[in-house]
Amino acid sequence: MIYVPGGGDVDRRGFGYSTGLFSTAFKLELEGTNDQDGLYCVMTTSKKAAPQLRVTLNGKRLEDEITVVDFNPTLYTIASESDYSMLTNAAGDLYLEQLEKEMEPDLVAITVVEDGQGVATGEFDAPDFLLNTVTGIHELHYLEEYPFSLENFQLSDYFTLSVHYADTTGEAHYEDTSNYLIVETESAWYLIEIGPNSVIEKILEEGQITSRDDVLVYEISEDAYSELANLFDKTT
Repeated sequence: MIYVPGGGDVDRRGFGYSTGLFSTAFKLELEGTNDQDGLYCVMTTSKKAAPQLRVTLNGKRLEDEITVVDFNPTLYTIASESDYSMLTNAAGDLYLEQLEKEMEPDLVAITVVEDGQGVATGEFDAPDFLLNTVTGIHELHYLEEYPFSLENFQLSDYFTLSVHYADTTGEAHYEDTSNYLIVETESAWYLIEIGPNSVIEKILEEGQITSRDDVLVYEISEDAYSELANLFDKTT
């Protein structure tokens, strides 16, 4: 069940799926607003994890709070900006974060590394690919404990992924490139975000990564890892 304050009796509704490298999302797109709330019932089936939820109202993505109950389906409570004051007064713990678009991705570069040597690099600038890749990464949950299998992990066969951003305001607050490593180890697959206190060139030169490096580690699926390789098969 998807509850959308101000999202009932809208002019246009759209449903669909969006598939990226790291996640699949169910999309609910609404156009037009009024004083009526909307309640939508959606059922999805998948052999894999449930898709992420993305709801947009008049082109703006809404923040959501997910409540898992003892029976299917999952309940998504959507807090719209117009209902922010009412919801915070009623619940006290709901919030809405205003997203600032100071930076926009304009290029994703992916390199295949085998035996420590880069063997192929692809550059992708299609808007849908950029959006799905960046959104998919941000929807991953980082591991609070550094995986034991990654301690002193020797880099041999892996992928590098760089997201390059364009500053749309002239006052960027973030680095203009985000760097990641994607590795496989002991039947687990990880996306490793290189933090501001580490330099990816230094890590690659040393040929290993440890918990002492400034990184965030996210676990990804085997399918996501395989899709990176398939991506190059499609472009060759």
